Amino acid sequence: MKIQAKYILLFALAASACSKPEEEESTVRARVSVQVVELNRGVIKDELTFSASTLYLKRNVVSSPIPSFVTQVFIKLGEAVKEGQVLYQLETKEARALGSQAVMLDSSATSFGKIIVRAPASGIISTLDKQQIGDYVLEGGQLCTIAESDALAFAVNVPFEFSAFAKAGMKCSLILPDNSVHAATLHYATNYYECTGANANHSGQIK
Repeated sequence: MKIQAKYILLFALAASACSKPEEEESTVRARVSVQVVELNRGVIKDELTFSASTLYLKRNVVSSPIPSFVTQVFIKLGEAVKEGQVLYQLETKEARALGSQAVMLDSSATSFGKIIVRAPASGIISTLDKQQIGDYVLEGGQLCTIAESDALAFAVNVPFEFSAFAKAGMKCSLILPDNSVHAATLHYATNYYECTGANANHSGQIK
């Protein structure tokens, strides 16, 4: 009788142990709320955004016609100039060697050895190679560079994995730092994409 009582007690404990997880599991289950809505049709829009920087397609290099010294500089970096505007005044080596003696010998030689350098075209001074008075420049030496403002483009660095999504002739949007949006077109170059059609002079983003 004692053996049977032990088996019955063990069986009852085992049965109660097996039934507890089911009760606990049933209490943990939560109901999921379901809402029925009307089906709508639309378009999923995907965009890629790339950084871009300004690039002037046409540049005019201003150089010295003969070996000379810089005596006056009339421009600053980033300044807008017009065609024919005076940029530099140069002095030849001979004029500097003679100094005031040239005027003493000939009173009409006040402009002896002085060279006026003018802008060959209108635009913006993008580089200023010689800006210190007294600098010596060789014949053909670069003085400054004038970038034509009406030939502005944006260089877009497109990663190789996205090259299939940026093809020449594709339309895009150019967003400037002031959040203004301009329509533009991609033109492929050797190592970057040129984006033209936007009238701006700041770095921006291409979409």
